[in-house]
Amino acid sequence: MISIIPLTYLLFLALMLTPITIFLIIQTTNFFKQHSYLSKEAIAEKQSQKEQLFFNYENKYKIANIYINNKSWRLALTILQNSIYYNTKMDKYWLAKYHNAIGFIFEQLDFNIISRKHYLLASRICPNYKYARKNLDRLNSNLSNRDSRI
Repeated sequence: MISIIPLTYLLFLALMLTPITIFLIIQTTNFFKQHSYLSKEAIAEKQSQKEQLFFNYENKYKIANIYINNKSWRLALTILQNSIYYNTKMDKYWLAKYHNAIGFIFEQLDFNIISRKHYLLASRICPNYKYARKNLDRLNSNLSNRDSRI
């Protein structure tokens, strides 16, 4: 009688756990099938969007602005300079925006001569882009105020 209780207990556990185990195996296989299907679709979608995102100046500019707001100057500068270097067909307006942002970064790092060059370049590339001219005027007035104090 004593040896029947553990055997009955083990038989009861096996009967209870077998359907749960089968159910989990089915769910796992369904998950992997769905995951592989979705990953194949995601890869195909990413490849089709890769060309669109590669030439999207606005997205890269937004990413650079996020880095600027976080004071990650090197990352923002890398994104902006690489975008200018690799996208030779960039619109003049966007090119001016990029140079203005690079000038702002250099101004924050106290490289005022380089900053002035980028502001001048931005205002020459696109005269309609007023922010570069405003930043250049502000930089010049700050430098003249600094020189007058010395």
